[in-house]
Amino acid sequence: MRLERLRQYLSAPDRRSLDAALVLVLLLAASSGMIETSAAATKQITISIQGLPSVFSTRVYVNGSFITSVSSGGSFTVDFDNSATVSVQKYVPETYYNYAWTPAGSSAGGGVAFYTPTSSKTFTSSGSYTFTYYTLYYLHVLSEYGNPVGSGWQIAGSWAPLIVEDIWDSGTTLRHRFEEWRGGPLRGSPDNPENAVFMDSPKIVEAVWRDQYYLRVESDMGNPSGGGWYDSGSKATLSVKTPYDAGNGVRYVFSRWSGDHSDESSTTTLTVNSPMRVIAEWRRQYYLSINPNYGEVSPASGWYDEDSQVIVSAVTPSGETSGSRLVFSHWRGALSTSEPTESLLMDAPKEIHAEWSRQYLLTVQTQFGKGVGGGWYDADSTADFSVESQTVPAGILGWFGVDYVFSHWTGDSSSHSSQASIIMHGPRTIAAVWTLSLTRLYLFTVIICAVAAVAFWKRLELAHTARSATSMIRRSRHGSPD
Repeated sequence: MRLERLRQYLSAPDRRSLDAALVLVLLLAASSGMIETSAAATKQITISIQGLPSVFSTRVYVNGSFITSVSSGGSFTVDFDNSATVSVQKYVPETYYNYAWTPAGSSAGGGVAFYTPTSSKTFTSSGSYTFTYYTLYYLHVLSEYGNPVGSGWQIAGSWAPLIVEDIWDSGTTLRHRFEEWRGGPLRGSPDNPENAVFMDSPKIVEAVWRDQYYLRVESDMGNPSGGGWYDSGSKATLSVKTPYDAGNGVRYVFSRWSGDHSDESSTTTLTVNSPMRVIAEWRRQYYLSINPNYGEVSPASGWYDEDSQVIVSAVTPSGETSGSRLVFSHWRGALSTSEPTESLLMDAPKEIHAEWSRQYLLTVQTQFGKGVGGGWYDADSTADFSVESQTVPAGILGWFGVDYVFSHWTGDSSSHSSQASIIMHGPRTIAAVWTLSLTRLYLFTVIICAVAAVAFWKRLELAHTARSATSMIRRSRHGSPD
């Protein structure tokens, strides 16, 4: 077959040269094994560069020797016999790691660099290979506090980590609280101290901090609340539970706040602009127990400030009901006096008792005249009572001698004496009973009748005397004797 092709070629119309024909013959012979070669053929590899901007190039080394510099899109050929190791710069520019990019762009590269994952390759056969560069962007993490993590070169299109401590102490009363990241785009919420930024360009991400001040709330009691760390300029609410019961009649009542804040309310609000120390002040109180013993006293039992003066008073009479009442007798306990109103110094817990006397009402009733002895008497005492007069004129008829005469007592006493007594075991009511007396009327009538009779006889006697005189005068005028 090969010889037939050769005859066709040689008989071709253009009559190619003998040299060309010989070359073809040699090639055909070599390929068919008709001719043996004694030396190995030269190998060739084509190297290409991709990913670098036109202003950048990378140096190429073959077996450790510099060969050339190639820009992105460029290529070159390497001839070798057995093997060849081709190397390029891993980073472009090569000194990228010596500078940190800033927005002013004053640093070399303007925050952009390039790298290739594979910077060296050994070849043992002919072919081609492309070294591809990828873009790096510089991430600058700014933070005054918190040991920031993340500054450096990051792969374009990647999420670069941003990390700071959320709290940074600057002493016992001042610290700084991470507030947010500024810059982005961010993967998480800006207020998350462990975050990531998307590297689509050189970036500056700044950690914003808020100063915090410590508010110390001091109180020996009352479960104080509100102390702790606060953002500068924020509001804090302080409170204590008041009163605080210390037991055995002693307690403490909140008095006021002092120190870096002043207020008399147990719950107060303040603005924290610096480290602050606020102290709760308390005043001691003692309990005054007043036992009224069924009476009426003032004030009631209660708490009073230490060393204060309390005016205690027993209201007398007290608890008055129908015919019964209490009358103050004396104070017993921390007070020993019969005065119903007294001052008491509260220098300790104290207890006092009001002692009373029971009294009952004696009611003396009478329809006529006036009863004597009615009123209030101590329980179990003896009360004397009477009527002012045993005989009372019966109104107008009294002018004619008609009288009411005391007969006896009724009710809680049945005595027939106008002056009597009774033991006051309880409320008592007595009434005088009267009878109508005509004795004076009878006497008056007799006297009137006697006077009338005398007057009548006197009148008859005068009339008779007058008639006798008249008759004598008549006779004397006529001169005739009787």
